[in-house]
Amino acid sequence: MIHVGFNNYVQKDKIISVANTQKHVPSPIRRVLHHAQDEGNDINLTAGRRTKSVIFTVSGHVILCALESRTIIQRIRDGVKE
Repeated sequence: MIHVGFNNYVQKDKIISVANTQKHVPSPIRRVLHHAQDEGNDINLTAGRRTKSVIFTVSGHVILCALESRTIIQRIRDGVKE
């Protein structure tokens, strides 16, 4: 399990990719987010803060996080060493 902030965790083997949205949300990611919202497959774990990264899962869920993508990636790498 990877801690993604505010006592929220994501199963690391279910993560396909982590996208950076630090400065702005690129159009392709924005389209995927809108589609996920329409389908009810979006999970907002930002606790009201600005979205800094988006996690895509094998189940098709899109997870919005307030942590930077490099922080999440580092936590995934640290978890592999365990």
